[in-house]
Amino acid sequence: MRKRWLAGVAALFLACILNGCRTQAHTALFSWDPQQVGQTDQKEMDEILSVYGIDALYQLMDRKNTAGLERFMAHLAKQGVAVYALAGETEWALPSGADAMEGELEWLFSLSGSLKNGFSGIVLDVEPYRNERWEKDPRQGMKEYVANMKRAYESCRQAGLPLLLCIPYYLDEIADPSLLEELFRDACDGVIVMNYDRQDEQGQISTEAGLARQYGRQLINAYEFLPAGTHGLAERNTYANTDREHVESSKRRLQESYPDIRFAYHSLEALKKQERSTQ
Repeated sequence: MRKRWLAGVAALFLACILNGCRTQAHTALFSWDPQQVGQTDQKEMDEILSVYGIDALYQLMDRKNTAGLERFMAHLAKQGVAVYALAGETEWALPSGADAMEGELEWLFSLSGSLKNGFSGIVLDVEPYRNERWEKDPRQGMKEYVANMKRAYESCRQAGLPLLLCIPYYLDEIADPSLLEELFRDACDGVIVMNYDRQDEQGQISTEAGLARQYGRQLINAYEFLPAGTHGLAERNTYANTDREHVESSKRRLQESYPDIRFAYHSLEALKKQERSTQ
């Protein structure tokens, strides 16, 4: 890994000379394994955080895997890595799922308050377009999703924790424009756009970038690292097994179009497998 890291640094240095240097952008990492929290040996995670320049972790939490959390949070704080609690269920987009969502949020708020180093925010990955309500009536499905996210946003505001929402890059193509605007305006502090199509990464998030700029919301561009063939991913949907310069080049292009953009990688589990395969 270190040899490839040095090669990556050399490539980035050359690109910096040729294209002009920018301040390193905020880059987060999704972590979907709640058992990561309790591991006593975090060397593999630490290596990935270092090699990929990660300064925030979106960590999935569950009630069965909180042992060792205080140690985990302190360990990451020493490295300057902020931790956001990651959660989400498709049902949370429905009126019937609102109370369950609120219950989970209240648990996360309480958990954060019990820690010396609490969470830096909440990340919700709900995917409303996957439930039956959306299939039958997309506008009503979006309306109900927005209503629940507004409720979550108000709860997070009262708890003093920023709320980031995961949305697909094509949400502007399948959702009512006025409701998408309402989502940005009234239901979050920022969005993580799962921009999983390498063919037009700048153009396909232009609507989201415009809304983020209009309402002063964070815009975070997420890159996929799961291999092609996983969950129906094609080669064009992922950066798995590509040279790091491909991702860095994409980040530079997006920064040229959207100077305030931030980034996220999906996911720790995918990067672990990728790094193991090269050793």
